[in-house]
Amino acid sequence: MNKIERLEELSRKLLVHAESAKKIGSLHEAQAFAAKAAKMADKYGFDLPKVLDKTLMETFNWEAIKYYQKQYACALARLYGSVGIICSSKRAHGSTAYVKVHGTKNQIDMAIFMFEANNDLIEKLMKVALKEHRAARTKRDKDMQAAGWGPSYIKAWLKRYFAHDERFRRDFYVGVGTQITQGVAVMREAEDRINGATESTNAIISTAVGSCLEDYHSKVGPTSLSSTKKRSTSAFNAGMAAGKNASAGKQLKG
Repeated sequence: MNKIERLEELSRKLLVHAESAKKIGSLHEAQAFAAKAAKMADKYGFDLPKVLDKTLMETFNWEAIKYYQKQYACALARLYGSVGIICSSKRAHGSTAYVKVHGTKNQIDMAIFMFEANNDLIEKLMKVALKEHRAARTKRDKDMQAAGWGPSYIKAWLKRYFAHDERFRRDFYVGVGTQITQGVAVMREAEDRINGATESTNAIISTAVGSCLEDYHSKVGPTSLSSTKKRSTSAFNAGMAAGKNASAGKQLKG
């Protein structure tokens, strides 16, 4: 696939996102996606592709998601009307995915597109925050040793007040997902007021998520959605800040 073919495929995906955003009432997002596709076609001299409407619900095994991104992936799925299901065992369902997403192809594609558009930045911010967290933990360890505290007490204290790396990564991404969810909800409310919408976009999205979950239950059976309860305040807050930084770049808003 050459450069023009890749750009044509990207423009097709952008138009798919535009159609999906239009259906859920998010006109600002729809216009932004469509404008990006049109600008790309005009710059490189190709015709915009036609987009087929695909409304059948399907289940996608999101294998690109790492263990600490599970809650974040589910948050992105909910933002665009689908539902994310965290797999208790990676291989229990015949896939290496930690997360399954159930919804229409357009809904699923939008969640994936938003994840890929921002994750490099978020990963970099997480590594910086984790480095600072480790440094603070090491300093506290040395300070407590210098003060004469016993090894067993120090170990227990650090375990209680400093999350291990795995937990830090998870809670960081929970913070990212929480910030982005709140930010997009506020943005959509503002757009509804400007456009004089008779029905809340957030309410439409919530209904869509419920429909996806109901459809999944009818095909697969009951499932429980995992909680996003945080454990490490420092990791969660660092993730919230990262979510703001990503949104400031307008990558998540479309």
